[in-house]
Amino acid sequence: MSKRTVPKATADSYWSAAAGITYMGVDSTSTRAEQAFMRVVDVARQTGFRGGLYSHAIARLADIYLHQGKYEQSITLCRQAIATTPPDKPDEQGQYIAAENLTEAYRRLGLYDEALRYCALVTDAPSDFEILNNLRGRSYMNKAAVLAEMRRPAEALTALQQADSCFTRTGNDYYRLQASLERAHLLSSLPDSLQAALHIFASLDGRIPAHRQAFYLYYYGNACTQAGQYARAIPLLERAVTEAGNISERLMAHESARLLTECYRRTRRLALLADFLPRYQSLSDSIASDAKIRQLASANIRFETKKKEQENRALTAEVALKDSRLRIILLVGLLCLLLAAGIIVWIVMRHRAIRMRQEAAATLLREQQAQLHSLIRDRQQLTDRNLDLVRQLADIQSTHENTCNLDSIMESLQQSLFSKEDAERFRRNFSAVYPTALNRLRNRCPDLTYNDELFCMLAMLQLDNSEMARTLGISKPSVSKARYRIRMKLELPEGADVDAEVKKIMDNSPISS
Repeated sequence: MSKRTVPKATADSYWSAAAGITYMGVDSTSTRAEQAFMRVVDVARQTGFRGGLYSHAIARLADIYLHQGKYEQSITLCRQAIATTPPDKPDEQGQYIAAENLTEAYRRLGLYDEALRYCALVTDAPSDFEILNNLRGRSYMNKAAVLAEMRRPAEALTALQQADSCFTRTGNDYYRLQASLERAHLLSSLPDSLQAALHIFASLDGRIPAHRQAFYLYYYGNACTQAGQYARAIPLLERAVTEAGNISERLMAHESARLLTECYRRTRRLALLADFLPRYQSLSDSIASDAKIRQLASANIRFETKKKEQENRALTAEVALKDSRLRIILLVGLLCLLLAAGIIVWIVMRHRAIRMRQEAAATLLREQQAQLHSLIRDRQQLTDRNLDLVRQLADIQSTHENTCNLDSIMESLQQSLFSKEDAERFRRNFSAVYPTALNRLRNRCPDLTYNDELFCMLAMLQLDNSEMARTLGISKPSVSKARYRIRMKLELPEGADVDAEVKKIMDNSPISS
């Protein structure tokens, strides 16, 4: 950049900023002011010059964007104004205006913590800057507005008192009047202070400047509505709707219109209500659109804020990690080794315990099976001895004329083959080997007798007819009769294998060894 270009860029930026600031004071639409401030931005983009009134200019441009609903652009410019203030020649006014705009932007977006943080940049500034366009007092008023929306009225009233003190020291009666107006509005939201608020509004009648009339009319009409003075509120709110629309305060216009419709309804001025409803609906549609824009901007700003916070936390964590990485790695490695050793020991001990339990269970099961078969063998041996006795009796019978019924003798002998203790021991061992077999059988046929269950248990053990006869101490025909009897009780079809069906009913495989 040539030496001649620098003074030219400086002059161009300075006079464009000065023109924009002047337009802000006389042009309600801010159109010419916006064009002048954009010229300052263009000069900075082309030449890199950001001195003089640059911070002040972009802070004012951010104020224009804020009133246009361009929240993200406004916040970006304000942050830039704060960040680019030259340390050697600080533009305090531009920096403080940017902080004031950020407070208002974050308040509208519902980000109250951020609003209070930027408000503190001005309220905590050195006292020698107090006279600077009364920025400190205005910031206390902004703080009161934020606290009021946060439902903290006592703190908001304190902030308004601080604002009034600032304006008293600077001798600015205009801003003191605004502080009184804001205090009356805040008091009107408190039921116990409503009458005091109405008294303040009445005392301010005729003293409010024209460009603040919309606020006065809306605040006063709102207080009258809350007090139930609907007829008194109607002319105030009718003017408030028009005045708020003239200064592009659409939210205030909508709230005034909402209260006005309520007053029309309360006073039964239905014709006026019907005529006013289309306008109210138009304002509602406009406010709904603005609300969507604010919600989107708020979501984007929250996302960006969280993203930056996460980046800062990540950088901090990375530095801490580099300082302690070796120690953490060693500690984690040791913990992993201890954990692995503990897991291995636990697995080995668990497998050993499981194996010991399985071996103990298998041994117990084998003992019970051995006892079961031992009982059957003893029974069969006893039957064999009885059969020998019967054969001997048969030989004796053949040598004598008197005869006897050997089958009856055999049937009578079998009654003593199984003692009560043996029978109970047999059942206990059978139930240990086949825990649910008898329950399954009884659920299928509750009418089975004690002897029927004994026959079914032998069928479950897969004894053939000869073994059953020897075990039960009866003849093979008696075994067939017992089988037939069980067939009938179990309602098995003709030709079905009774032993197989019984085993199917009772089947509950014992624990494998």
